[in-house]
Order: sequence, then structure tokens, then C-alpha cells
Amino acid sequence: MDTAEGLCWRCNYQYTTGYFRCYYCHVAKYCSETCARDDHLRHGSVECQMWSPKCCEACKQSGATVMKCSGCYARWYCNEECQQHDIKQHQLVCLNWQRRALNVQKIKKAYTNLMYGWPCYFSCSLAKDLLNLRENELKHWTGSDTPRNLTNMRLDVLLPACGDLRHVIKTVQSLPSEFTGVLRFAVNDIDPFVTARNVLILFMIATFAEGKASAIASVWLSLRLSTEDFAILRETLSTLITMDPVLIRTKTDGLIDISMASFTTLREVWMGWKRLQCFIGHTHCIQLGEERNEMLRSISSDTETFLEYLTSVHPRHVPSIKKWYKDGIIVSSKHQDTKLKYYNPTFTGRSKDYSCRVKELKPRNINFIYCVAANCVPFQIWDYLDMFPICAMDSITSMCHAFTVHCIINTMGMMTENRLKFNIITENFLHLGSRLPKYENFEFDRIYTSDLIDYYGTAGVLKPLEPLLNKYNPCAALITETENWTDFMEEADFPSDSLERLELLKVTMIDNKHKQDKCIPRDFQREYYNNTSHFINFLRGAWLAESENTDSIGHMTLPIWSEFAACQNLILRDFSKERNHVLAFKERVNARAINMIRGSVRTLEWYRKTVQTRSIDYPQIECTVN
Repeated sequence: MDTAEGLCWRCNYQYTTGYFRCYYCHVAKYCSETCARDDHLRHGSVECQMWSPKCCEACKQSGATVMKCSGCYARWYCNEECQQHDIKQHQLVCLNWQRRALNVQKIKKAYTNLMYGWPCYFSCSLAKDLLNLRENELKHWTGSDTPRNLTNMRLDVLLPACGDLRHVIKTVQSLPSEFTGVLRFAVNDIDPFVTARNVLILFMIATFAEGKASAIASVWLSLRLSTEDFAILRETLSTLITMDPVLIRTKTDGLIDISMASFTTLREVWMGWKRLQCFIGHTHCIQLGEERNEMLRSISSDTETFLEYLTSVHPRHVPSIKKWYKDGIIVSSKHQDTKLKYYNPTFTGRSKDYSCRVKELKPRNINFIYCVAANCVPFQIWDYLDMFPICAMDSITSMCHAFTVHCIINTMGMMTENRLKFNIITENFLHLGSRLPKYENFEFDRIYTSDLIDYYGTAGVLKPLEPLLNKYNPCAALITETENWTDFMEEADFPSDSLERLELLKVTMIDNKHKQDKCIPRDFQREYYNNTSHFINFLRGAWLAESENTDSIGHMTLPIWSEFAACQNLILRDFSKERNHVLAFKERVNARAINMIRGSVRTLEWYRKTVQTRSIDYPQIECTVN
């Protein structure tokens, strides 16, 4: 369901002379009957089941009028009569789902949000186009409130707790050619080390010529640098240290805006990086290679996962991946055989044991160490399906570097035209409303919160951010994701039944043409496991942990779906009936074997009630199970 509009859902190639729809759900589109037939196992396992007409559990009739039980959201009935007819079979199932959802409430309530862990210099998730303009503003915004020229409009994007810049660069890279307007990003992260790295890279993109794009990509991605690239990095750090927010704004022609409060802490990080001795072989050189190897050795589970991952990628890419695992180097192909004499100081920072809260963290008092988490792989930030058509190579690291250079050059071009601007905020996202500069008059058309709801809850994220969402753009969306939800719901990650597991393995092997003796990672098998009912009941249980709904005698009561789907003046797009408009509800795993996707991330899109016309309610029957 993450296939871009106009591309075949199986082969990912563009169909130009028409397409074939899935016969059952009428949502999936294919370039040929062959692709539709080849995709029946993958598509039919989850997507088609979600979107196709449902069958009544009692009379076995199917159609659009069949409704979900509001107690479990796992069984479907034509009416109350059919539900009562099936009550003996349904009762235990329904109560079991309710028990699972209530258990989520208990576990989530005890879950503690700790502001610790390694700095997020690289993410475990793919870069995403946060606008998808062709399927949103350029397609759906019509009526009297339509701007005179949509292609020249200004769009604002907020990234609270954003981590690295992958989403920014990917969004710019994905802009349609007909969009000639201005794009403004408010980039927020509470961790000053992450923000300092982002500002460093943005400053280089804004002030350097196109010929330096390769050096910028190396600074972003590679553990070791050439003499030339290291000199460019040192020069940039020296420049930033001697500046202040006004000078940075002036130097970049107003493209980068930082508050003085944020700048003071960021400057300490840049000074820390500049002080480090990075020449490999020097007596006092930082030991990044040794520290990285020690981190990889200490986390055996990640090492085992990596070795398992190697069995699933194309043999042409394996040597370069093994080489990266050994040395952490991602540079241009012309530097592959060059002796890289310097470590990259921007791979250092605080230990995972330090809080990342900016007010509690003083970089000048910290011993800078290698701090890239073992499961964060730089060449994983880009989607293989994006990289391969543009710069196909045997070496995945060279491909990643070349694609990054390509994206940076596009970003440079937009900055040169003064059409891309950044506001940098080092602050807890909960206080963003009071920290945004009033003179900028931000009205955010997209707010992408990544996995913040895993730590703050849905209402905890929507409440402070909903007022910032554009009230006049009917396509404006606040996007939330959950990654660890399977940790709280029984059998959400993988079935416990041995026969069901065997069937999953069988389907995975057939669809991916695996040999019997080949190791098949569980991540691959998750793509064929329909855990939609698990997810809906997880959301109900998690919501109960936040709201603590009780009945008249004090018993905890699970919310019906429409209560969850209408939150903080926003409504949730119904992922069980249609595709999301901006980001896919879930990502394919097997279509992009180079990317280590776990397959458990679920993305929710929230829209304003005043501009959303689609009903948010599931058709449902009041549950009669006691």
C-alpha cells in the first residue's frame, strides 16, 4: 500500500497505457494481469482483506452493509439478528479481544518515558515525502478558498523530534516540477547534538557550491573522511563557532533561522567537535573505529540480525555491505580506494546514559564518544526503490553516497532560488507553540511526529500540536506513527499458533521464491500476517490508558472506534477503508530487501473536522457480549 500513484503494486514500474485493478478491493493497481496474479499472495494477505467487502460470520453473506462488532472489531455481521445467532461462537472471541485491549491499558499506563538513548544521527526508518503534493494539494484543493496559483503557494512543514534531515531532503527531492512555490521547515529536536549536526549540514548546503555536494554527503554519512573533505568540515565548524544567529541568517540570505537560546548550546557542540584530534595515527587521535567495533560486539542480537539480513539481499550488494560493517565508510566511488586519514568528529557526542533534554545537557562538560547506535545504518535512510533507478551500482554504499549527492544538489538549487527556508528549534516539542517566532506566521500544512505517540500517547501529542495545523488547507495533516505497539498486544508481532506460523512461512517462501534451505527472516514473514484487528484494539487500549474511561460503577470501559478517531478537534483517516493520502499506513518489506524494515510501523493521518468530509465511524453494531 506504499506504492506511489501511477506505479504498479507488484513490479513498481509506471503503467502508461492503463492498469488492472484488484478484482476484490478495487484499490490495488497493476501494469498487467501477470503482475496482478503474481501479487495475489502478498496483497491478499493483508491489504485486500482490509479493503474488500466483508463476510457476515453468521449467514456468510458479504457486502458493503456488513458491520463490525463494536466490542472486538474482529467479527462482522449483517445485523443484530445475525450477531445473536452467532453469539456462542462470538462470545469467547469478543471477550478475549477485550481482555487483550484492557491488558494494553495496564501495560501502557506503567510504561515510563525516559529521555535517554543514543543521539539520533541516523534513523532506522526510511526517508519519506511529507507532502505528496500530486495526491493532495495539487489534486484535491478546489473551491472558493483555493489559492490563485497552487504551484506558487507557500507550504509549511513541522518536524517535532525530527532526528536527522532525511525527511527534509526526501520531501524536497520529491517535489513535482510544477511546484514553484516556497517550502518552509520548522526543524525541532530536543537533543542539541542532533540539532547541531543538522544545522552544520544545512549551513554547508546553503553556502557551498554544487561541486562540494560530495563532501557534504561524506560528512553526513561516513565514519572516515578524505583530507579534502575533513578540511571542508573543519573550516565550516570554525565559521559557525565565530558566528551568531544574526550572522548565520545573513550569510544564508535568511534561509536558516536559529534562536539565540538554541545557538548557545549548539555552539558548544561545534566547539567540542573542532577540539577533537581526528588524524588517524596521531598519539591523541579519537578511537572511533575501536569504539564502533566495541559497540557492535556488545550487542550480539543486532549482529545476528545483520548476518541474517545478509542472506536476504542480492549477492551483488553483499561485499559492499560487509565492507561497511567492517569500516563504516560511505564515500564517493572515486574515494573508495583512497586512504581516508581522518575520522569524522560529527559521529561523536553524548553517551546514551545522558539525558537529551537541552536544559539538562551541557555539551562543554561532556566527553565526546562514538555515539551512533548499532542498529542505525546510514545507507538505510534512503529507500532502495528510490536509489536504484537513479544511480544503480553494485556497491550499496557508493549508491547511497551518489543518491545523497543527487538529493543535496536538488536542495542546493531550491535554496539558491530562495524557495527553501528553515527555522531551527532546540526545545521539547510540548512547548513548540510558544517557541515558534511570531513574525514567521507559521500555519503548518504537515506536522510529522514520527513515533512520539509511543512515548507521550496520542492525545499527549495531538493536544499541543493541533493548534499549529493549518486551519484553511483541507489537505493539511498531522501524521503520527507507532513502532513499538506490537510489544503491548498479544500476538500482534507474530502468531503463537504453530500451524499459523507454518502457513506464514509457506506463503513467504512461495511469494519470494525462496529455497527450502534458505533462512527467511521473520521481518519478511510479517508482511503476510494480518494483525489489523490487533492494531485497532491496541489503539483502543492505549487510548484507555490516557483517558481512563469508566462506567457508572467505576469499571474501565474500552472506547468505541469513533471515540478514538475523533481527538483534539481532529479526525483519523480510516485506514481500513482506504489508503492514506500522504504516507502509507504500512510499508512493504520484501519489495526493498536492502532496507532492513521490521514491518511493524503503522502510520495514522489526522485531519481537521472543519475541512474533512469523510465519515470517521466504522459501521458497527452495539456489542451484546457481557
